[in-house]
Amino acid sequence: MMAGISLAQNTPEERCLSLVNAGEYQKAIEIGNKLIKRNPSNFLAYSCLAYAYYSLGDLKSSLKYAQKMERLAKNDDELGVAYNRLGLAYHKIGDLDNAFFIIANN
Repeated sequence: MMAGISLAQNTPEERCLSLVNAGEYQKAIEIGNKLIKRNPSNFLAYSCLAYAYYSLGDLKSSLKYAQKMERLAKNDDELGVAYNRLGLAYHKIGDLDNAFFIIANN
């Protein structure tokens, strides 16, 4: 389960995140991309993609989707999830200045 977001796996977004948790990253990416085609403002789809790419080690893609999450966030819970994704990706690539900035300013 993602911090701040409860999942019951009733929606495609929830299925996408469940696939990432199960290690089915490519399937999750396919679903995430389809969701974004249908709705380019779908926060959970971007979250799923950021999480899937992070799990695959594609940190550049993970950062791209996490940055989009930050712009789309509508409340503090969503911002928290976006900042978590950003901080983890920055830390993993060794950009500790940006990782610390995310932590210190949010």
